[in-house]
Amino acid sequence: MKKILRLTRHALLREQDAELRRIFGSDLEIIQVSETVPDVARVLAIIEEHRPDVVEVILPHSLTAALTRAGLVIPIIRAITRRVLHEDGTKDAPFSHYERIISLEIVSERL
Repeated sequence: MKKILRLTRHALLREQDAELRRIFGSDLEIIQVSETVPDVARVLAIIEEHRPDVVEVILPHSLTAALTRAGLVIPIIRAITRRVLHEDGTKDAPFSHYERIISLEIVSERL
């Protein structure tokens, strides 16, 4: 059985569950942690506590970038949504797919 840790406040959608099972196999334990994390040290502590095979994150870019540099040996993944604008002006963001985050670099300067 593979264990997937979801570090996100968003509930797991049926489509996401199906896609995770397609990618990682049907025998999954999915653990959701909906905590607002202050820094990458807390993210690493949560990962250490649950010891997952895969971690799904929805985090600020700075934390995600730090996580990719933390030397984890497990995949870091994220859910990708499509932006849909309806004719009535309403917006929707249905699930599209998952992707593995290999690295994330932020290059910026103070203004």
